[in-house]
Amino acid sequence: MTKKFSYASGKRWQRLLWLACLTVLYPLAFAQHGHPLVGSWSGNWTAAGQQGRLLVLIEFNADQVISGNIIEGSVRAPITEATLNPDDWSVTLKGQQKDASGAMVSIEIAGVIENLGSTTERAIVGSWRKGSTSGDLRLTLN
Repeated sequence: MTKKFSYASGKRWQRLLWLACLTVLYPLAFAQHGHPLVGSWSGNWTAAGQQGRLLVLIEFNADQVISGNIIEGSVRAPITEATLNPDDWSVTLKGQQKDASGAMVSIEIAGVIENLGSTTERAIVGSWRKGSTSGDLRLTLN
């Protein structure tokens, strides 16, 4: 005995397939992109008529430890201390690197994460300090 395929049963399978796809894909549309601080951030600092370019690589591991590197030019400074306040999304990153004479110089980035809900316009805006020089800073998430 052969079973005939009917137009009505084909429509039923088509609807079930669409329902299954929507059930699987709907939660993905609203899934979190990841921790708001994690990623590659780049931008500029300005101080006393000077400016420079920074690249900051930030990781956030399962133990909730913030790590990474602050890179200025070709000089990399590991992040030695980091704090994040989720109440106002303020962040402080500290590191040390050698200057031209070989002496260690402290670096500090302090700012607030702006446009937190955006993955394309998220920024850290605040201050930058390297040794005795300090100024303004703006980093954007790459």
